[in-house]
Amino acid sequence: MSDWDRDHIEALGRAVSRLIADHWAKLDEMKVFPGVTPEEVERILSAPIPERGSDVHEVLCEFEEKILPYCMTIPSPNYYGLLNPTPTVISIFADALASALNQNVGAWGHSPSATTVEKQVIRWICDAIGYDEKALGTFTSGGTMANVTGLKLALHARVPEVAERGLTSVGRPVMIYVSEEGHFSIDRAADLLGIGRANVRKIPTDDRFKIDVRRLAEQIERDRQEGRIPCAVIGIAGTTSTGAIDPLNELADIAERFGLWFHVDAAYGGAAVLSETVRPRFAGIARADSITIDPHKWFFVPFAAGLILVRDGRRLRETFDIRPAYIPQRSSLTGEETLNFFQHGVLGSRRFVGLKLWMSLKHLGTEWYAGVIDRQIGLCRYLARRVAEHPDFEACSPVELGIFCFRYFPQTLKRQFAEADAARRREINQLLDAVNLRLQALVEQSGKAWFSTTLLKGVRALRINILSYLTRREHIDRLFALIEEMAPRALSQVSA
Repeated sequence: MSDWDRDHIEALGRAVSRLIADHWAKLDEMKVFPGVTPEEVERILSAPIPERGSDVHEVLCEFEEKILPYCMTIPSPNYYGLLNPTPTVISIFADALASALNQNVGAWGHSPSATTVEKQVIRWICDAIGYDEKALGTFTSGGTMANVTGLKLALHARVPEVAERGLTSVGRPVMIYVSEEGHFSIDRAADLLGIGRANVRKIPTDDRFKIDVRRLAEQIERDRQEGRIPCAVIGIAGTTSTGAIDPLNELADIAERFGLWFHVDAAYGGAAVLSETVRPRFAGIARADSITIDPHKWFFVPFAAGLILVRDGRRLRETFDIRPAYIPQRSSLTGEETLNFFQHGVLGSRRFVGLKLWMSLKHLGTEWYAGVIDRQIGLCRYLARRVAEHPDFEACSPVELGIFCFRYFPQTLKRQFAEADAARRREINQLLDAVNLRLQALVEQSGKAWFSTTLLKGVRALRINILSYLTRREHIDRLFALIEEMAPRALSQVSA
């Protein structure tokens, strides 16, 4: 039977759909972390490249036996991890449709309807942000590439000669400004663009983990006076560790005063502008020159899907325009120039990324998204209340979006800490760091939940991020009960 036989395709589709449906039916019961070592997985999957093919159902059986049991159960309502969502069901199948069509959305001539769909989705998100009709954007592989794109736009706007002659032609350091809570992709972008990681200024934050705008302005002025070239200010709309939103209007004012590009990293938080209750916290975002948003975060679509929006869409073409002779750039029917996304960003050939977001928005609508986002923030606040009421725990961050950080801090150590000198307090904090790291590991090993830890001003905190639309209050109660149960064990093991 050939691979393209209709009955064969339909049978394979049913078999794959059954695997997906069976897996999802057990999400709440399955271990989140499969409890396997790298060596064990290597041993299970070790095999030479096949010389002869196997029946497709044998391949699916091998997937079910050797791959599926050792996957992280990220769609689980008990996963509270690294901004990875439970994808909408329609977006899962949208990805399959995009693969079947295999459109190359780099060029309109190889993706007429796909390019138009992506243009429409970009327009929808621009409207939600508050951008006018001049705005445009392009899909990327994720927030890292979107931030690289945003900083390349900044570099081209501030020192356009770099595109042809390189950074050495400038003769002075080019500076980027972001808070100390900035995502690692900013450092990576500075490295890739030749700016250099040492030229990324990490500005301190306040007690709510928002950038200190006074110290930012002072640093920019100091760099100017010392002969450096300030290039871009980056605001964060939903930091990775705590979900903090920088004061975007104030950052826009500073960028305007110094003539800098203003980029907002809203990879996580951007979708929250759909919520009427949350939207006011993003005041000033429409003043950004460019914005990163990750649909594979709070828009609940599968990996990978990033998005860069640009207030003046012409900037994309000015920065990335290139004209290979072998790619048609005009309609063969009208002779008019077409929208070719390869001329509007870093990527050349790429898949039909926007379909899964288009289908999700069409099927669910913005009201569904707003409701889920509001509920998840409410669940974080509920967890924060549980922590505040418990004498052996301590909040480490406020709740602004769907992230809450806290730590285990038993009463006995709290009393010692209150009476201790500076040296002893450092010792207690070091002990607490080790205990909370151990607590995270114990919860992970149980398979009943998964969350990460983070460092907040030198303090190791448990970091809970609610990003499954399946999570309900009973899941939060189970999570906190599990942490309560494991915490004394973690203290005992570290103290032994």
